[in-house]
Amino acid sequence: MVTAAEQSESRQVFAETDAAKTFDPNAPPPPLTDEEMLPTKPLKHVTGDITRLLSSPYATMPFPELRKETYFGFANENGESGGGVRLNDPLVVNVAGRVMPSFDLQVLMQYWGIDPDQVVVNLGHEITVPKPDGTKIQIPIDAKGQLTLNYRALLEDFQVKGYAQISEGLYDMSQGQQSKARDSLPPLKDNLLIIGATFNGIDAGPTPLNANTPLVVTHLTAINNILQQDFLKAVPAWVWMPIYALFLFGTGALMLRVGIAPMIPMGLVALVIWAVAGFAILYFGNYLMPVAMPELGIVLLAGAVPTKRFFGEEREKLRVRKAMGTYLSPRVMDKILAHPDGVKLGGVKQVITIMFCDIRGFTAYCDNRDPQEVLNVVNEYFEEMTQVVFKYEGTVDKYIGDCIMAFWNAPDDQPDHAQRAVCCAMEMRYALANFKVKRAGLDTELFECGIGIHTGEALVGNMGSTLKVNYTAMGSTVNLGARLESLTKKLNERILISHETFVQLKGDFPITDRGEAMVAGFANPIHVYGVGAEQDLGSAIQIGLKLAKKQDYTAEEVTKPIWAPAPLPEDADPNHGG
Repeated sequence: MVTAAEQSESRQVFAETDAAKTFDPNAPPPPLTDEEMLPTKPLKHVTGDITRLLSSPYATMPFPELRKETYFGFANENGESGGGVRLNDPLVVNVAGRVMPSFDLQVLMQYWGIDPDQVVVNLGHEITVPKPDGTKIQIPIDAKGQLTLNYRALLEDFQVKGYAQISEGLYDMSQGQQSKARDSLPPLKDNLLIIGATFNGIDAGPTPLNANTPLVVTHLTAINNILQQDFLKAVPAWVWMPIYALFLFGTGALMLRVGIAPMIPMGLVALVIWAVAGFAILYFGNYLMPVAMPELGIVLLAGAVPTKRFFGEEREKLRVRKAMGTYLSPRVMDKILAHPDGVKLGGVKQVITIMFCDIRGFTAYCDNRDPQEVLNVVNEYFEEMTQVVFKYEGTVDKYIGDCIMAFWNAPDDQPDHAQRAVCCAMEMRYALANFKVKRAGLDTELFECGIGIHTGEALVGNMGSTLKVNYTAMGSTVNLGARLESLTKKLNERILISHETFVQLKGDFPITDRGEAMVAGFANPIHVYGVGAEQDLGSAIQIGLKLAKKQDYTAEEVTKPIWAPAPLPEDADPNHGG
């Protein structure tokens, strides 16, 4: 029972709780007429689809004598909570086609002395109730006639008194007796007194503030929300959905800018940001913004982006490895695969250092030899030379007959590319000496090699036809590198470098300025320099001859290079190749 006291007049409002739960299809009671329900009246000014309201063809009403003396309202909830948190409170119900006020709305109408005919219900929008001071209050409701509850207080935050204590105090007051119970009565005039069960196990359930709250608190909350006009307002979908779409887009864009490892923490941060934003606008503005479903979207994004990146990177790594595996050293390949997005396999202009290493006297060496034997020797030679190129992280472009073409500073950026190329050329000369040591006892003729190096801009990338594509370099820089290798014969040098390469070298190198020389295909003379890398060929031949005669030489002595180590770039791996 609820008692509403306004000035000296006392009005009682009873809560009828069986509007939709005691329907017996076998023996439905006849519906009451409007006159039989007086003084309680249905609401007549209603706009909207009343079939969406909490509805029943009949309801259990108070008995006639009580009905004539009091007002009643319905306290049912629509069952949407499923025993969970009650988020909404029906303010109007549909009983046999008549829209009746709920218990909470009836309490307020009687508290303000408002006739139901003055109340206007616009389902899906608001209930407009005039107040005694001439103002109107608009109570927001959904299409089901429900008010979204804005829980602000627990039971103990209201003035709570035991029923027995209040009954005793009221009785003493009616008898004109002074007592402690009468003195402890709260102020009743112009206040609302709600009576409900609050002991454990009776009419209790979860609220957002407490897991086990007497459900009379839902009525207190609804009435308090209306009195204080403390309503929750839903953020319109046309507002929050574009914001959410931009948030998802921004989160996804940021995730795509980082590696896979930071993506999961970024997803968690996005979850927290959206949840905090939802709580903030609820706390400071009484606006409800969806959180659960958008959070699910963020979770899906945080899972989809790393998954796509992972499989995309694996495909990209496979593509790069397939395209570049035969050109690059394992170390360079690992660096490229760590950041495959930075690899430019299409044609780009790039400053590179190009090197050509060609065998001298190879035609004479091949005469009167078995082709398979020549092929084996050349493959062994290429193996030795390629290992040196890979040691200095060069890119082996191709083998042109008995010539090796390699370059630096593509596809991986190498600021010291000229230094690497010259160091590699010197060590290739030393490696050739070691190769001769191993072949001296087997061959009567030992070939030489000439190396040309030039630095300049070239077109680098995957080039070819739809049937075959190679990663290569082309342009005048490449042509000049090849011409310098040919010039080594004329100048009787083993290693020739251009002026453009020379100016980029750091440290002490055995350099000889050979002045300017004309090269085929270029109108102007080219300034060239010789680089020393002498071999002790006599010792190599002696060791080879002794090995051939099976004298007492260990394998370590035979394969030990007869040269001092070439200078290495700071980040070169001295344990790889050579």
